[in-house]
Amino acid sequence: LTGAWCGPQDQRVITAGEDGTLRQWAADLANPGEHGRPIEGPLRHGAAIRSLAVSPLRRFAATGGADGAARLWSLNEWQPWARSMPHGSTVTTVAFSLRGDHLVTGDSDGVVRLWDVPLEQEGPKSLPLPGSDARFSPDASRLLAYAYGKEQPLLFELPAGATVAGALAGWGLKAE
Repeated sequence: LTGAWCGPQDQRVITAGEDGTLRQWAADLANPGEHGRPIEGPLRHGAAIRSLAVSPLRRFAATGGADGAARLWSLNEWQPWARSMPHGSTVTTVAFSLRGDHLVTGDSDGVVRLWDVPLEQEGPKSLPLPGSDARFSPDASRLLAYAYGKEQPLLFELPAGATVAGALAGWGLKAE
């Protein structure tokens, strides 16, 4: 396994694997006979999964892979939600904001991207930032981007309800 998630009072565990699969397992501790049983067939990322995140309302899972792509999955329908989110190298981190309206991804080339969730059909806007990892503050008002081996992280304000395009304008940047 390369990642696992279990939410509070949830009856399932989500796992990500080196074999490129996303899986759901029964986590019913009150019914030991069902515990650990696969709930659905695996979803295939396309390459080894290097990172996994589940949105706060458990609507989506995001995976980052060795194929240089991040993917968004519908947990309710257990299928891909949108096209892949391309990067130039292995996607090493994925994280949702507390509200679940933004996803941040980072790759091994030191590029962090910010996406609106759910992804728009015409393609998401993304923000390339220097860094290879990123995290949202607990209240989702800030985005912290940092790179391994560098001393100074970058901190960005993320106004409530802002789209990526709106946040970029506030930072004086343009989307790709």
